[in-house]
Amino acid sequence: MKKTFTTINDIHNYLIDLFNGRPGDHHPRIQHAKKIADIVFELAGLMIWRADANSIEVGTRVSESGNRNETNMFWFTVRAHPYALVYRQAKIALCDRNRGGAVLATFDNTSTRQQLYVAFAAL
Repeated sequence: MKKTFTTINDIHNYLIDLFNGRPGDHHPRIQHAKKIADIVFELAGLMIWRADANSIEVGTRVSESGNRNETNMFWFTVRAHPYALVYRQAKIALCDRNRGGAVLATFDNTSTRQQLYVAFAAL
């Protein structure tokens, strides 16, 4: 399932949940992803910069309690071409088309701002 982000507030709320935890979480989700925590805001900004209007979607799943929670996977288009940002193996992968597509770049806390910019500027 996917949920479309149509406003900056949607992304703002996602980031708050990521860093502060959702209601019922024992701790913030970012604690599981310390190797990418330093670049999350930069990646969010770059995705917003490059994405076509209203094309950013976040994966969702229904929890055991019936709540619909966001996952750690985003889809977006640039000039109608689809891309995915996927958290896996302590890195964030920028993939062509979907999570199974060719990996165009991977990012973690060791990635420089220039590396992030170059990858997104090329889309």
